[in-house]
Amino acid sequence: MKRIIGELKVASVFLPAVLVVALVITGVNSLKIPSYSDIGKNGTEINTDANAKAKKTLIGKKKTVSAVKSVSKGPAGKLGDFKEKGNYKDGTYTGSARGFQSDITVSVTISKGKISNVQVLSQGETPSYWARAKAVVSRIKRSKTTNVDTVSGATYSSNGIINAVRSALRKAGGKSKVKPKPILPVKPKPLPKPKAGGKVYAIKNIMVTPDRKKQFKEYPLENVNIHIKKGKIIRFSKIKWGSTNSYDVGFQKRVEDEMIPKVLELNKYSKIDNVTGATCSSNAMKKAIGKALEEAKKEGNVPDQKDKKKPKKPKKPEGGNKKPKKPKKPKKPDNPNEKIFSYTVTNISGAPIMVIPTDDDFGKYALKSIGFKVKNDRIIDMFNPVWEESPKNRDYQISTFQRMKSSLVSRGTLDSIAGATCTSKAIKDAADEALRLHRSKPGQ
Repeated sequence: MKRIIGELKVASVFLPAVLVVALVITGVNSLKIPSYSDIGKNGTEINTDANAKAKKTLIGKKKTVSAVKSVSKGPAGKLGDFKEKGNYKDGTYTGSARGFQSDITVSVTISKGKISNVQVLSQGETPSYWARAKAVVSRIKRSKTTNVDTVSGATYSSNGIINAVRSALRKAGGKSKVKPKPILPVKPKPLPKPKAGGKVYAIKNIMVTPDRKKQFKEYPLENVNIHIKKGKIIRFSKIKWGSTNSYDVGFQKRVEDEMIPKVLELNKYSKIDNVTGATCSSNAMKKAIGKALEEAKKEGNVPDQKDKKKPKKPKKPEGGNKKPKKPKKPKKPDNPNEKIFSYTVTNISGAPIMVIPTDDDFGKYALKSIGFKVKNDRIIDMFNPVWEESPKNRDYQISTFQRMKSSLVSRGTLDSIAGATCTSKAIKDAADEALRLHRSKPGQ
């Protein structure tokens, strides 16, 4: 018993030291460096910025333990294109970009994070190009995005408007940091390398005459040298126009850039197409070409004629195994006594006949009434169109009706007219209504 008590006395001397060691070990374990992760709804890690570091300081007795927040970097998603919806700060911003021959400056209004209005503040483009390119402004306003089509024949100015709006959108900021790729202007097709040889025909003073709209003063195509070799045009040179007005220069340049390369590719010149929107300048160049070809023909500057003629195929002997063809039945001539019915169309199923634009080039207006003649269940003529007052579209109305009437009388078809698609559609819709009225009457 005395021995046990003695051992306990000895152990009691070390007991405080043992307790201290146990407490130290417990404290150290409680100071384990924590790890951090962001947990999503489904228990998966949500990736955060790999460069962000979060620090937390744990203070123990006589020392400080620092733990760095660890961030798990998951697979990166694909970066989307420049998003233009819901990314911008409300307000009005300006932007500029280069057009065809000047800087274009626009004002873009952002409302509820989207494009609500676009206004052109300044531009110095060629009027003929700008008249077509400004339709891009309406397209951007309508679609709330700059991802719209450019206008054919005015690509430079169209791209200038789009890039100017995008410049303003960058100032408006947004969640996406990806800058849109600029739309590069399409370079005109270069002229083919001039061929050597050929005789030069200098054609002078062919007048550029305005149409009935008279949007410019008459002026001459003062000179154009046309090089012809064996009846083929191989080169144009020394082209000089008699007007330096910016309005006229735009059309002149289009004829040189678009019409002349096509002419050089032709072998026959019976039909040379005009440049759309530059008809008057095109007609002057076509007259010069015709005059040069006439002079070349008088001098014998024509294509080589082939001496060898193709041998005629021998006639097949009469008879043979083939069955003789049955003679075609002659078509029944129209009965002159067949009754002709006339209809005046004022509406379609109670709704007015509307001319509705595909772009915002003009305001919609009504075709109040139009008459049609029907024979043998087909339309043979039309007459007396009455249009809602629209001075801007008066020329389209007159020319479209006359050309469609001519096509109907000569070929029996009611074809749409290029460049007047909306007006043509209104007339064709009215014609369909006339046929419906005719077929709805019993005994006809």
